[in-house]
Amino acid sequence: MKKIFLFSTILTTSICAHAEIRINGFANMIGGLTSNEDVLFDYDDDLSFDQDSLFAVQVSGDVNDSYTATAQIVARGENSYEAEFEWAYITHEFNDSTSVSLGRIRVPLFKYSSTLEVGYSYHWIRPPEPVYDVSFNTIEGIRVDHNGYSGDWEYNLQLFTGSFKGNVVLGGLDSPQDIRNIIGGSAVLQRDWFSARIALSRATLSIDAPVFDPLFTGLTQAGFGDFTETLRLRDDSGQFAEVSIEVDKNSWFVSGEFTRRGVDDSFLPEQDSYYITGGLRIGSFTPHLTYIKHDGDPKFITEASTLPEPLRTITIGALTGRGIDTTTITAGLRYDVDTSVALKIDLTQQDNDFNRADTSSTLLRFGINYIF
Repeated sequence: MKKIFLFSTILTTSICAHAEIRINGFANMIGGLTSNEDVLFDYDDDLSFDQDSLFAVQVSGDVNDSYTATAQIVARGENSYEAEFEWAYITHEFNDSTSVSLGRIRVPLFKYSSTLEVGYSYHWIRPPEPVYDVSFNTIEGIRVDHNGYSGDWEYNLQLFTGSFKGNVVLGGLDSPQDIRNIIGGSAVLQRDWFSARIALSRATLSIDAPVFDPLFTGLTQAGFGDFTETLRLRDDSGQFAEVSIEVDKNSWFVSGEFTRRGVDDSFLPEQDSYYITGGLRIGSFTPHLTYIKHDGDPKFITEASTLPEPLRTITIGALTGRGIDTTTITAGLRYDVDTSVALKIDLTQQDNDFNRADTSSTLLRFGINYIF
């Protein structure tokens, strides 16, 4: 709270000194529950309004004719609405087409990265979680933006580099992660009703995974230290790629997005995920349907099969537990009840087919999105 008070004091001073202060915000108030005792996207069979609800304020102001400062403060329900700085950066505009931003910035991995928290900007309650499930969305670094036209085509290019430190949950435990040497870029091409996007990035990752510590200790003590280092996620190279296409004819739309991510020589599997979505705009109503697929085969099973018992069974079980094979279908309805206000309801069913588990979970979510 001291940080927020300090920021408010600085902001008040800035408003007095500069007339060009812009304040806007957005909020998502979302409730949801599952149809049984299964947990899906952190929801269970008790009605909860914490997981996807948030309130945010974005403030930007002109430092001078060339520099602009931007900060975004977000209070999430899952964090008891404690306000945190999501973005905090300064931008230098070279001209109307090119700019560079420095600070805590959103990394453009996905189609909806820049508006990921702004529920009003898309038709779902949330963009498909199996596709958008990454351990970080912001970095401390630099981003260069360039946009322009080539004939009838509009394009936008972004290059970025930086680092990130935080926690990721593995096996139900917080696991500190250090992601360095992040470098990547994205390109968007658009003309009339058609748009396409591609993004590529790579980084050096280290994750301390307490859930794997007993396994790593057992392997090392048994003389398999080299295999332990292969599985351990320490200074390993990770890659990410994304491609998306959209056709939007105003009265209807169809789009899809594909991602591939992987980390060399680690217990994390290479993952492929994609969605295909479509909807109709009928007055103020937008019914929509989305199909989502997420796959990730466990690695090093062959190598683990050569271990002596009981290490073989324990290691194969731990690696197999990282495997993924889910199919998710979401049907929903958006109703634009008024200017800048939308009501939504989504029904999601996910089938887990990995190792023929054949389990199914159903999640109902509903709520309101608005911007101001």
